[in-house]
Amino acid sequence: MKRLFITIILLVLIVSLNVYSYAATPLQKPQPAQEKLSLKRREIPPGAYTGLVIDARGKNVTRSISPKIYDEKGREIYGVSLFSKENHSLEEYVILGIVDYLHNESEISASRAGSNPLIIKAVATSGPFNDDFIVSEGDGDLILKENEISKFLEDMAVAILY
Repeated sequence: MKRLFITIILLVLIVSLNVYSYAATPLQKPQPAQEKLSLKRREIPPGAYTGLVIDARGKNVTRSISPKIYDEKGREIYGVSLFSKENHSLEEYVILGIVDYLHNESEISASRAGSNPLIIKAVATSGPFNDDFIVSEGDGDLILKENEISKFLEDMAVAILY
């Protein structure tokens, strides 16, 4: 419930900022925020993973603006609480989201996860809306280890295949 409340407040703030921006410059046609925003990616070392795909096919999945990934022990592997303002602006988090949602494997290479993603099978979904994902403890360790090399979690290079 707390996450839903925070998400609603963030959306109200973004809408308010866009309305204020439009009112301050009435002669300019406002540009959609998505056209101005793009994910910032650092250089990826040769052979490193370009991102993360959580394979949640066959699970009860609800799309969300702020899904989280946990391991079976409850350790948070990925989610908005792990981000910092240095990597992305609040507007980027809200408008671009922190994951891509994919319907089939052919979409992976064109997604934010890139052409060589680490693909991990979800063990389950969780949360009141089934919008969080559970991976094994070993897979959680692997995700964090590989992230140290190319920082794909900080770059929001994460996709959910469902």
